[in-house]
Amino acid sequence: MSKIERKLKDKNLSECVLYVTLEPCVDEVRKPPKRGCSKHISQARLSTVYIGMRDPNPKIENEGVKFLTEKGIKVIDFPAHIEMKIRERNAQFIKEKELEQMQLKLEKKEEPKLYLQESVSRSTINQFDEKAVKQFLNVSGASFSYPSEEFNQWAVGFGIADKNTKNTFHPTRLGLILFGKSVEDIFPHTLFKVEVNYSSGETEIRDFGGPIVSQLTPILTYLKDKVLKLTIDRSKGKREEKIDFPIEVLREAISNAIIHRDYENEKSPNYLSINPKTITIRSPGKPESPLTIEDLQTFELPPVFLDTK
Repeated sequence: MSKIERKLKDKNLSECVLYVTLEPCVDEVRKPPKRGCSKHISQARLSTVYIGMRDPNPKIENEGVKFLTEKGIKVIDFPAHIEMKIRERNAQFIKEKELEQMQLKLEKKEEPKLYLQESVSRSTINQFDEKAVKQFLNVSGASFSYPSEEFNQWAVGFGIADKNTKNTFHPTRLGLILFGKSVEDIFPHTLFKVEVNYSSGETEIRDFGGPIVSQLTPILTYLKDKVLKLTIDRSKGKREEKIDFPIEVLREAISNAIIHRDYENEKSPNYLSINPKTITIRSPGKPESPLTIEDLQTFELPPVFLDTK
């Protein structure tokens, strides 16, 4: 391929076709400054590549084809009977690569699970709050119900449950935090504490527990009914009650505190403090990298792009 680049670099090869017996390699398996064959092919501006067999090297298998396809190059596999002949001629090479692949699997260490991914073996999936789960499934448009085998399988796929070797389903920490009935008994840091200091000097403290997907509504109801001062607006010719502090702002702030807090931090819960002069919300954890506390204080916030794949 390097010869094509050197000898034909000024030629238009867009209508040319390349035939290779083995899948082109990728940059990751070449020692710099050398480049993979797939990179050479793309830079040679070839339009179509016929491949005899996929590379049995686990570091290349299907990666070369993926690279070419992403570059807009058409990839076609040889007919099966020709591929079989190529494999017969390369039996020793294939055997060596299969042994390498087996060795890699043996050497590969199982990556430790993240805090939220770990299952809670002393709990069962039936400890989910049925009302909270059903409300979530209804909003998401799920075609299955809870409890059910379909829900269990879905829960495993989304990381809110785990299945052990005995085919028993256990909630993960994430599952219990999201949907666990009385989850605060196991994880006290999931509580949302609200402290209200009235102008009279009286202080009232309330703890809101249960699944975090259900915490927002009772917190807002409590604030509207007992804490935020109502005034009467007659400017439009009719009696209309208004809250002095916009509830939409509180809803957004409380929602962010519940959703974005660091649940690995088990030392403290979310905390809302209200007094006649200030409203303060504290949510454990640091801002997502590369944001810093200084960025938030100066409002000079760099953009953060989340990988949604």
